[in-house]
Amino acid sequence: MSTFWKGLKGERVKKIKVLWTVGAERIGLDKPWDAITGAQATTLEILRNIDTSRFSMYLAIDGYSPLEEEYKKHSKIVPFKTRWQFDNSALNRLGAVIHKERIDIIHTQGMRRAFLCFLLGQKAGLTKILTRHSAFCDIYYPRLKKLVYDPFDRCSSKATDVIITVAEYVKRRIVETRGINPEKIRVIYNGINADRFDPDRINPVPIRNSLCIPRDAKVVTTVASLVEGKGHKYLFKAAVEILKKIPNTIFLLVGDGYYKERLKKIIKEYKLNRSVIFAGFRRDVESILKISDMLVLPSLSEGFPIVILEAMAMRNPVVATNISGIPEMVDEGKDGFLVSPRDSVELASRICEILKDKNLSDLMGKNGRMKILEKFTGKRMSENYEVLYSEFYQKKQRERYE
Repeated sequence: MSTFWKGLKGERVKKIKVLWTVGAERIGLDKPWDAITGAQATTLEILRNIDTSRFSMYLAIDGYSPLEEEYKKHSKIVPFKTRWQFDNSALNRLGAVIHKERIDIIHTQGMRRAFLCFLLGQKAGLTKILTRHSAFCDIYYPRLKKLVYDPFDRCSSKATDVIITVAEYVKRRIVETRGINPEKIRVIYNGINADRFDPDRINPVPIRNSLCIPRDAKVVTTVASLVEGKGHKYLFKAAVEILKKIPNTIFLLVGDGYYKERLKKIIKEYKLNRSVIFAGFRRDVESILKISDMLVLPSLSEGFPIVILEAMAMRNPVVATNISGIPEMVDEGKDGFLVSPRDSVELASRICEILKDKNLSDLMGKNGRMKILEKFTGKRMSENYEVLYSEFYQKKQRERYE
């Protein structure tokens, strides 16, 4: 493919070369290697939809990702995998790629990774773009880990040319806690592949049978890593009350993580063994959502959880905690309900309200699907990134010739 594209006046314009870095799983982490994070899924959706006549996309994956083969279809994979936290050899390999390919923009995510990549970007004179899915102050990290990563976040936030946040809430929190000029921060909402998450194309029978879920059961689904910050224990406490009113309810948990054994003990304590299914990590989340009556996300910490968009696209009502960017996704009473974190009583009440009222459930599902098609598609998201890349590329070019 040509490295040039036709401008509005017929002139030949150089393709903008963008190097993305994305984190993935490593040996020694508690989560299995087949985990797909929201950041990885969003990266793929951007790569799928970006205008390749105007942009050349390069991707450096720090770790193993089950999406690597998909990434290869839409970008050039470059060597980067770090073997330890400050692997200079990995940085040298990435620096060689930047020099050889004449990269224009480096776009990264994560505290440590952003700090290290921006050292390279500064040396090479690149435009540096940083995506923040959550404000650092809101991330559910242990105290020691926060102390270690705080300097990286401060440095990378100040070194970048522009910060992209996935929600207005995240932007406000960064401004409040880091003192960053709000003009330096842009909000670009995440988007999904609405064709993949289309409820009309999926047969629910095979997946329901494979999980041994009775046809008359109500299915309340949670898609989240099994970590303490996702708030599963508050859902289990709510489940005790829900089952008193709707005894044929099944709680389906998709995901895995270090907190699984603790959750099993809570389930045993509450006598929920027959009502909870651990489905593990799944590559067919759309099929899981097809058999679900709703999505519940009782998180204590979030950014802009992609699974809410996926559930809405599948016409699932959503019950989620009223935190971070979630209120920018869910309209209270229209396509779901927002509840207070750690409030199991309110959580149980809202879940029961939807399960008992099919008309309400259907209306919320319809409204959610419509919202996704209007506001949260991968194409719309990628178009916003194209505008941003073009703006900062042109700005850098002007600076070089002034």
